[in-house]
Amino acid sequence: MTSFSNTFLAAVLAISLQACAPPQETDVQTPNFDVVFVRYADAGSDLFLLSSSDDSVRQLTTTPASEEFPVWSPDGSKIAFLAVKGDEISLQVMDMVTETVTLSVTDIANPISWSGDSGFLVTTKDDGDSRGLWTYSLADGVQVPVSTRASGDAYATWSPTAERLAFESTRDGNP
Repeated sequence: MTSFSNTFLAAVLAISLQACAPPQETDVQTPNFDVVFVRYADAGSDLFLLSSSDDSVRQLTTTPASEEFPVWSPDGSKIAFLAVKGDEISLQVMDMVTETVTLSVTDIANPISWSGDSGFLVTTKDDGDSRGLWTYSLADGVQVPVSTRASGDAYATWSPTAERLAFESTRDGNP
């Protein structure tokens, strides 16, 4: 896609989301970035922020890795994304106040999902010849495999109450 197409798509998404959001009162003159998107280029991809209130765009990442699949935490304080550099894929969590990466976990295979309280992530991790679901605690960094009694499970997402996970399973041979 061209740069114009990416910006246009992000703007369309921002306009759609803006209609669903309650109006915010602010007397701050700086843009309030509320959309994160990926812009692809020949050298890879980076994350950008968009303000739906004034259409301001600002580049968030400039690393040699290709950043993909950004997801805001439910409380809006962090963005989780995947960073791909060569054969290594890592889960990155960026604190949006300091705009620094506060968590980096390697051997991740697929996009991530936040728990409703923004305290945990679930993702797919390669485990030898198979893959499985893992949760990550942002409070203490503990990684825990999710027991699904099958291998090859992936693409998990939390229920709104974070009591259950929905995920893709290949236990019958079909995803």
